[in-house]
Amino acid sequence: MIIWGFRVIFRTLSTGMFFCPKEEADRSYKLRSAQRFFTLFFIPLIPLKKLGTVVQCEGCNTQFEERVLTTPTTSQRADSLAETVRSGAVAILRTGGDSATGREQAARLVTGYLPSYTDAQLADDVEELDVGEFRNGLQSVRSFLDEHGKEGLLTRFALVALADKGSLTDIERSLLLEIGGDLGMTPTHSRGVVDSAIEQVNKG
Repeated sequence: MIIWGFRVIFRTLSTGMFFCPKEEADRSYKLRSAQRFFTLFFIPLIPLKKLGTVVQCEGCNTQFEERVLTTPTTSQRADSLAETVRSGAVAILRTGGDSATGREQAARLVTGYLPSYTDAQLADDVEELDVGEFRNGLQSVRSFLDEHGKEGLLTRFALVALADKGSLTDIERSLLLEIGGDLGMTPTHSRGVVDSAIEQVNKG
């Protein structure tokens, strides 16, 4: 008796870390290709149609479409947010005029995301850091910040601008409202957050 049939064979193309939507955490994965084979006596002999690729989570074994790999991992999100905060603090200092109190507030903000960040690094950043990609960074982090996170970030930027004098210049206010817009907030929402920060500072 001749026993023939078909079988799908998976081959691992690559491995790495990804954000698993099912477990909502970073997990290792295998990127696997699937291809149907003709089998004879259960032995795959003739390769037939390629069925595409899948991403298999090594934690829960769930399979996803390859596009899942475009979602940043938790670690990548943290790094992106930290660099955006660093660039934003420097951009605000440059816009509002550098001051000792402003630097102190900026350093406090950045070390919340980069604990090893030092005053010396801040001084170097104020002089040399390229903040040209800051606005693009904001548009990137908005994808994984909820409304509370966006409000909190804009408030912290406002506190840096307010540190030296307790009020905002027109250019500082304009920058803060642009930051709010880049974070996906409406002008009204952004103004409300900035005004609340001013009120917080004036109340001491």
